[in-house]
Amino acid sequence: SRRSIETVQEQFDRAEEMEQVNILVNVANYDANHKVAVAGGAQWDQATPAIVKQVSAAKEAIRASTGRYPNRMAIAPNVFNALKASPEIADRFKYTSSASITTAMLASYFDIQEVVAGTDMYLPDTATDTDPTVSMLNNVAVLAYVPS
Repeated sequence: SRRSIETVQEQFDRAEEMEQVNILVNVANYDANHKVAVAGGAQWDQATPAIVKQVSAAKEAIRASTGRYPNRMAIAPNVFNALKASPEIADRFKYTSSASITTAMLASYFDIQEVVAGTDMYLPDTATDTDPTVSMLNNVAVLAYVPS
């Protein structure tokens, strides 16, 4: 049936997407100048992480390496939740909007064309019938220049 074919195609698409995500977030694919491990109080779910300073420094590092500023940021769902709960970011918008923090607001705050929160889930090949799905992205924010 058509629905069965669509379901199989969706599974193939999801597997390909997972392969691409694994390439993207594998820190072994980047040299020391192209990755930052954020630890301790600098993590974005902590009280005073200076998020915009970290993102600005990363943007400058990308510009120094490529000649272009990054125009895209992909963030894991748990990172998006941490940013939405961040006092630093909430303070920036408290007088201009009563809305919840959105990816568009984050793009404006970081001066990046687009911020995307990855929300896709997958079921690992080794999963049993009772295992839950797993987020494709976890504890990661990726800045990149992507040609339009």
